[in-house]
Amino acid sequence: MIENILKEKGIKVTKSRIQILSLISNNYEIGIKDIMNKCNDNMNQTTIYRILDTFLEKEIIEKKVNYSNEVYYSLKPLDHSHYINCVKCHKKEKISEEEIENFENSVCKNYQLISHDIEFFGICKNCR
Repeated sequence: MIENILKEKGIKVTKSRIQILSLISNNYEIGIKDIMNKCNDNMNQTTIYRILDTFLEKEIIEKKVNYSNEVYYSLKPLDHSHYINCVKCHKKEKISEEEIENFENSVCKNYQLISHDIEFFGICKNCR
């Protein structure tokens, strides 16, 4: 699967790229420190950042900042859905399109909306 993603995006398949994309795809969100700690010792920091930049350029992954102001990486979703994320267990719950549309209409009533990036963080009822 990982190899297919790279091939579809026109990226040369290498062990380093497979390893980093596997780390990202197997985690809901993963920070740079965790990526560096889990990568082979022969992969230096510059190589890791170059690979991440390539994945970002090719829109395979996305780079975000979480509620703790930490940068993390995750696979870019195929659809443009919105979720509320539990900060404790990392459960993601999809928010309905109707709820987002209502939110957009109330917040953006004086604007022509071009794009948006909305993320919600909270503590789910199981973790409270």
